[in-house]
Amino acid sequence: LNLSFPDHGCITIYGESGSGKTTLFQIIAGLYKDYEENIENNRKIEYLFQEIELFENLSVYDNLLFANLDNEKIDHLLEKFDMIELKNQKVKKLSNGEKRRVQIMRSLLNEPDLLLMDEPSASLDQKNAVIVCDMIKQLSKEITVVITTHDEALFDDVADISYRIEHRSLELIKENSLSQLDHDRKGHESVKKK
Repeated sequence: LNLSFPDHGCITIYGESGSGKTTLFQIIAGLYKDYEENIENNRKIEYLFQEIELFENLSVYDNLLFANLDNEKIDHLLEKFDMIELKNQKVKKLSNGEKRRVQIMRSLLNEPDLLLMDEPSASLDQKNAVIVCDMIKQLSKEITVVITTHDEALFDDVADISYRIEHRSLELIKENSLSQLDHDRKGHESVKKK
């Protein structure tokens, strides 16, 4: 597989369960070592796992402090994600959609250039899935957001570039003007199976 990403925008990778979406992410993030890989990248990568991993007994604010001690940046994100009123709420009392937003905010506090999101709408109801989808659309104006999903209908309007994984191959199925105009692609990932 050979992939290159623009310096901002939303890239979606569709595929059925077991097709290899998560494995591909782990290769890009350097977490999966059973493949030979040649990754040229000068950007900071942040990886959001499908499972929501937060400290359930701590508040939203305390969870965010683990990523960044800058109170001003934390409050800015809490307001941007419409969660300022839940700042002191314990995570265990949040809905799955709210937990997902905390997870995204924590990743953004690490100031990534490339954000990998594995099934960001998993375990969310339709309302919260749409909220997360809108958040991804806004984020992709500033950084590169790459998501894996099987929910093509939800993310089709958000995606600037779309791929589908089938039979161990990656097929380009959509590429809009963002990627066509952006010839200065900063990241390049080349993955070859051993």
